[in-house]
Amino acid sequence: MTYDTFFLIFGNSELRLKQGETKFFTNFGIANSFYDSSGEKYTVLSGEGAAREEIYEDFEVFAVHFRKNDEKH
Repeated sequence: MTYDTFFLIFGNSELRLKQGETKFFTNFGIANSFYDSSGEKYTVLSGEGAAREEIYEDFEVFAVHFRKNDEKH
């Protein structure tokens, strides 16, 4: 996840949100994706028949927790 002054970005733009806008952008499932899509396409996030840019109502981020790969959860 990356944050800059404009966007909250997950992976390689698999999900990109901007405060104050009412649409999101997704690149989930493309060839250079950060996450393993397991064969799924971007529609797994936005719904079948949806475009890569879709309208949303609102979003809220509460907390992000990072852990080392060797830590048990």
